[in-house]
Amino acid sequence: MLKNNDLLRYIAEQLKTKEPNREWITERLKLHPLIEKLKCDENQLFSLWSEIHLRVALEEICRDAKLDGRVISDPIKNNEETKNYTFKYDYGRFIAFDKRLWNCNSEYDALAIVDSIPTIFEIKLEKNERGINELMEDESITRIAAPILEYFDSEECGLVLVTHGCFIHPTSQRQNSFLERGGIIAPINIGYRFWLSRWEKKAEVKKIKQEIGYGKTF
Repeated sequence: MLKNNDLLRYIAEQLKTKEPNREWITERLKLHPLIEKLKCDENQLFSLWSEIHLRVALEEICRDAKLDGRVISDPIKNNEETKNYTFKYDYGRFIAFDKRLWNCNSEYDALAIVDSIPTIFEIKLEKNERGINELMEDESITRIAAPILEYFDSEECGLVLVTHGCFIHPTSQRQNSFLERGGIIAPINIGYRFWLSRWEKKAEVKKIKQEIGYGKTF
């Protein structure tokens, strides 16, 4: 089900060193349709900031390496459908709805075609490893990959999981199984060596609020 290639591995490797372009991230945050709702929720605001950082980092990697034509971002357009799924951009989020149940099957942080491989990028920067580990479970992989495989009429897709470096363990059986199946795990560079402590995260959120113009009211 999962597949990778040289270019996808190159992109994942570049994510390790790509520091946040705070100016670009801030501009996109200001325009995000959910910013007014999320600005009071530290966890949600940081999550949104991280997702935008991932998308901006991917754009910069592709631009710097002159990958035009080899990487196609956002290949599925709003309201496109397959037999079982409808794809929608809902308040800045890209979601696959299951027609059979009419519920949210999956929400994707970023989607691209990388040298002909449809690829899902997911970022998890929670305070523990539960989120990233759950994404490596067979049930989760099948669920999030199914709409993409059906849309592209493919048996394989790429899946890149981005997380804190301290959550990546070379001796983890679960992670090694995921890698052997063709998945990729990449540590994110957010200006900290491994991960954000509770107090570092609060400081980061405060900085984000100041950058988007809410610093004086919080």
